[in-house]
Amino acid sequence: MGTHHVSGSVKCGCGVSAELVSGLGLGSHLDHVVTSARIGYEKPHPGAFRAALRICGNPTNVWMVGDNPIADIEGAEAIGLRAILVRSCETGTHPRALSDAAALILAS
Repeated sequence: MGTHHVSGSVKCGCGVSAELVSGLGLGSHLDHVVTSARIGYEKPHPGAFRAALRICGNPTNVWMVGDNPIADIEGAEAIGLRAILVRSCETGTHPRALSDAAALILAS
């Protein structure tokens, strides 16, 4: 029996929608797209992460992968989630390539 991974995307900001994510070709790779307009919170507010967890069925093995050290990483870690900062250049506290992040998550 294989492992089932539920994936979600938390998006904040004007004009960000599930339709935009789908239009970028990412919709088929995600089980859920959670927007700040839908949930009423923006990252790094704890409510943004808690709402996303609730919408995804409250999974127990959760990782936040993001490119913003404050909104994504500090916000997730503030409520006890594991977080990985991905960057295309060597900035931030623990930058990784997206492929490295995926390998780390799948190995956990």
